Amino acid sequence: NLAWKLASSRSEKSYNDAAQELKTTNSEGLQWLLDIPCEKWSVYHSPTPRFGVYTTNNIESINAVLKSI
Repeated sequence: NLAWKLASSRSEKSYNDAAQELKTTNSEGLQWLLDIPCEKWSVYHSPTPRFGVYTTNNIESINAVLKSI
C-alpha cells in the first residue's frame, strides 16, 4: 500500500520517494493526504518520536481494550 509506505517513512528521502510513487499512481490520493497536516499521519513529520507506534492517541487504544473487559 503506497499510502502506508508514505506514512511510515522515517527519512526525508524515503518520504519523498514514496510521495513521488503515490503521485505517479494516484495523484488525487496523495493530494487527499497532503490536505491533512502531515504531523497527524506521517512518521517522518511527527514532532515526537513514535517508537514504532502508528497511532496518535495511545490512550484511546488502551481505553478501547479496557471497555471490552
